[in-house]
Amino acid sequence: MGISLGLLLAAVLTPILSSLSGKVHKNQVDNANLRAHVAENYATKPELKESVDRIEKRIDDGFTRLDKKLENIK
Repeated sequence: MGISLGLLLAAVLTPILSSLSGKVHKNQVDNANLRAHVAENYATKPELKESVDRIEKRIDDGFTRLDKKLENIK
């Protein structure tokens, strides 16, 4: 009776464990793909800082030009 119960448990648990193993592997692959996508498509901190610095410089230049035009009007 003990052997029959063991075989029954093995027969039931084997497909369940196999399915879980496949799902874990799929999640690992999906996670690796997501990491690669993020690394390829999202800006790093230095890149973002450079972009913000350029925007700030353009804004400053615009205000400087406006100040000069207002001084010329006076």
